[in-house]
Amino acid sequence: QVAGPTTTAGSPTPTGTVTVTDGTRTCAASLSGSNGVATASCAITETATGSYSFTASYPGDSSFAPSHTNSATLLTVSKATSTTKVSLSPSSVVYGHEQTAKFSVTTAPEFAGTPTGIVTVAAGTLTLCKVTLSAGKGSCSPLSSALVAGTHSITATYPGSSDFGASTSGVAKLTVT
Repeated sequence: QVAGPTTTAGSPTPTGTVTVTDGTRTCAASLSGSNGVATASCAITETATGSYSFTASYPGDSSFAPSHTNSATLLTVSKATSTTKVSLSPSSVVYGHEQTAKFSVTTAPEFAGTPTGIVTVAAGTLTLCKVTLSAGKGSCSPLSSALVAGTHSITATYPGSSDFGASTSGVAKLTVT
């Protein structure tokens, strides 16, 4: 917001543009307003987690002198949350043929971007296989004789990355007969 010395009806209103920067990226915003007060907005997209310091400057116009922010505004970009899902097909296999089960994994961000890395598919503490995500998806199959007969709770765990937080799927059930 850029304001003149008086903000009453009929007061001159700042015109022109305000430049906003984080020190690397810059955007220019056109001022609009009335009665001595003008506002503007523009977008700078931060593509990585971290802290960013924003400043703004106004070059002035025929009625107003140049000005700039006295101190930076700090913005901290945190890791985006992720959601991991696991599904399996078929849901029942014969002992010794567990490799016929296929675990499909999807890791999705809360907003934008594509999670990368490796998702671990496990039955309790026993790692069955690992999936290298491609476009946030992937699949794997366990080794034969990996599980004893019975019903097993299968989960997929994404450890997170520099931009996305960790997440663990809900449970999928695999029966070994």
